[in-house]
Amino acid sequence: MQMYLSKLIRNIKEYDEGPGIEMMTFYGRKTVKARLLAVAVDLPAKAIVANMKQYNGKFGCHMCFAEGATPPNCPLHRYYPFGEYPSRTHDSIMCDARQAVTCGDSVRGVKGASPLVFLPYIDLTTIFPVDWMHCVLLGATKAMLNLWFSKDSRGTQFYMGSKVSMC
Repeated sequence: MQMYLSKLIRNIKEYDEGPGIEMMTFYGRKTVKARLLAVAVDLPAKAIVANMKQYNGKFGCHMCFAEGATPPNCPLHRYYPFGEYPSRTHDSIMCDARQAVTCGDSVRGVKGASPLVFLPYIDLTTIFPVDWMHCVLLGATKAMLNLWFSKDSRGTQFYMGSKVSMC
């Protein structure tokens, strides 16, 4: 995957920084350039593209520094307890990637540098949109909304029904 991405990134960089591609349009001859705006992949592919641990690994959250916990009777599973965790930034990911390359082991979930970093305008914390298939189409968003706003969840830490007003 990294080899494929490296070649793709080289091509995108050429189209962005180079002279562009001449095309004939309805408005006459135009020069077109290309930029990568988003990388829409599912979570396992996101881990590969970002060169980070998967969502079920230690420090598997790509948005924050939650380490996660493993149930004592089930060492192959990982969950992320409710709590406040510091957010990842592009700079923190880059720093962890440098350390991971130097020491040869992952650092806070980062295994190394992603080929995406060769595009200077890329921010690894914002380039990946929501995993549409799993989060929206397969019902994870609906399930989360039901948990957050359902009367059955009243009294739990994550209940948000009392924090929203209907106009």
